[in-house]
Amino acid sequence: MADKLTPQQLANKRQNEKRKGQPRLGGMPLTQDEYDLLDKLAAEYGGKKAAIVAGLKLLDSSD
Repeated sequence: MADKLTPQQLANKRQNEKRKGQPRLGGMPLTQDEYDLLDKLAAEYGGKKAAIVAGLKLLDSSD
């Protein structure tokens, strides 16, 4: 019975179905507000990755 799913696989499948259609960043789900903020900052910084890196640098420099 190689095609039988494990309980973890079933749980993952249920979670993926619940999150279907929601914004994601890589493998990480975002709320609509988070996605909107990322889009706004991406426009300012020239891309989503650039916005994230700029935010990380700000956090790092605040230590």
